[in-house]
Parts: sequence; structure tokens; C-alpha cells
Amino acid sequence: MRAKLTPGRRILLLIGSLLFLLFFCPMAGGIRNIGNAAGMVISAIIIGYAFAADEINGIIADMKGNRTGKILLAAASGLIILVLVLTLWMTALIISYPRGEAPDDACVIVLGCQVREKDPSRMLRQRLETALDYLEAHPDSRCIVSGGRGTNENLSEAECMYNWLTDRGIDPARLYMEPDSRNTYENIGNSYEVLMENELGDTVVIVTNGFHQYRACRFARDRSLTAYSEPVGTDIMLLPGFWIREMLAVFGECVLGLN
Repeated sequence: MRAKLTPGRRILLLIGSLLFLLFFCPMAGGIRNIGNAAGMVISAIIIGYAFAADEINGIIADMKGNRTGKILLAAASGLIILVLVLTLWMTALIISYPRGEAPDDACVIVLGCQVREKDPSRMLRQRLETALDYLEAHPDSRCIVSGGRGTNENLSEAECMYNWLTDRGIDPARLYMEPDSRNTYENIGNSYEVLMENELGDTVVIVTNGFHQYRACRFARDRSLTAYSEPVGTDIMLLPGFWIREMLAVFGECVLGLN
């Protein structure tokens, strides 16, 4: 018969269960990404350990008794340390996006996000609200709305953003649509082409969520653009999943050379 859970394991089970719900609820609400999936896997491992700690600790003790087991445990420990170091490094990169006040005539680039029917999702609406405030405070700024149409979207993210901003009084002459990009790399690359074609200068203000600013500004600097950030806050329930997703993206780009 399985031993009763000790107080320590009950706490571990509670932590794992709360984490699982934290990552599961956004997915149940339609926000499905690799960050939430990874978080659910990590949570499940914590829950599994809370239930099977005796068995797992017994296996580890047996492995310590032979050479092969010691080598495997040392490799596993090294891997865990490497993951922790990479996590700290990527977190430091994510929060290192450029701050500072942009010139009044800098061109705004709003990065797209999920469109639901013909309306922006909550996260996209928050980006648009930030862009609207910026454009109203800087009447000399132009704006590129950047985002293509996903398989589950009725119109491109760029068109949705254009409609939202013009409905709230922004002069259409100030807006440029970039409706073809599928990811952050293409957002910036395609927006760069719009900048050059329309002689909008090489200084930009990127409007996206704070966790997303590092990569966006990095891609902009790769295009020899002077990039400033206008970060958007993220709902606390959504932040863990998107943060893990962003760390994986940063790892793919900085370590593996993927875009």
C-alpha cells in the first residue's frame, strides 16, 4: 500500500497542482503555445514526484551504488545546472530591452497578435491601446501595423489593427499596413522594407509586450535601425506561459541560430 503523503509532499503536490492550473487555464481559454505545454509537463513531473518520492529516491539510492548509475546521476545533475544557467541567462536577455525616450518623429511599429473573428484579442487590444496613446501624444509619428493572417483568423492582424486605430481617430495617412509576416523576425524584416520604401527614417518605437521586446529590438538593430521600446504589460495569468515560450525562442535564436 502506498504510504501516506508527508506534509512536505503535500506542499509539493499543492505547488505542482497550482502550477498545472496556471498553465492549463490559458490553454483551455484558447491560448495554446509551447510555453504553456512545457509548464504543464514540468508541473506534472512535480506532482508525480510528490506521489512517488519513495520509489524515485530508492532508484536514485541504488544508482549511487554502481559506477554507471553515478555517471548517469552526474550527467543529469550537470544537465539540470545547465538548464538553470541558461534560464537565468535568457531571463537576463529578455529584460535587457532598450529603454529611453524616442524622438517625436520616430516611426511606431505595432507587432501583431491573435485576432478573434474581426476583433483584436485581449493581448492585441492592449498593444493597440498603448500604440493609440503614443500616437496621440506624438502627432508627428507614423505607424506600421505588422502581422499576417493565421489559419484561424478571418483577416490579417495588420488589417485588424488598422481598422481599430482608424475607428478611434488616427488619420489613415499615418498608418502603413504590413500584412504578410508570420513571426517576429518577419515582422521586423517586412516593416524595415516598409520603412525604406516610404522613407520613414531609421528610428523606430516598437510596441509589443515587455517579454517580447528583447527579440524585436534585437532584430531591429540587426537591420541597423535605432530601436526604442514601448512595452505593454501582460496579464499575470498569461505571463508564465509566454515567458517560457519566449525563453525557448531566445534559446533557438541565440544558441541554435533559428529565426
